[in-house]
Amino acid sequence: MVTRRAARVAAIVALVVLAIVASLVVALPSLVRGALVRQIREQTGRVATVARVEVDLFRGRLALRDLRIMDTDGAPLASLEALEVLFRPRDLLRGHLRIVAGTLAAPSVRVVRTGPRTFNVSDLVRPGGGGGRWLGVTIDRFAVRDGGITIEDRTATPARTW
Repeated sequence: MVTRRAARVAAIVALVVLAIVASLVVALPSLVRGALVRQIREQTGRVATVARVEVDLFRGRLALRDLRIMDTDGAPLASLEALEVLFRPRDLLRGHLRIVAGTLAAPSVRVVRTGPRTFNVSDLVRPGGGGGRWLGVTIDRFAVRDGGITIEDRTATPARTW
């Protein structure tokens, strides 16, 4: 038989756990945004900003708004207006990301030829592929709309932009 004291302790523990889970759910978008910006900076050496991140792990939704990555010369390297991904949360527990539907809105990339064989993104291209496998990914549907690529050739005289 459970004593009153044990029941109170169990109720307090349940409330504390519920408060922690609620705090994490509320703080998750800020944590994801900070981690994303930090990872972009660490992996590329470039400054990144994200206006808003929305995460709903229970419904399987991730949305980014106004992602901007600046190049080393201070001009924009890449940007996107919005990225929305619907995924199956249960598959994440098995180490697999299954994207049911995704939309990438208004992505833009700026590639600059700075020398005979060098580009502003030369330091980002790593020969030999990536490292080990961390997460399997399956994409069912993915749409890209209103995107653009700007290519500048600073080695030509006069410099050209396409």
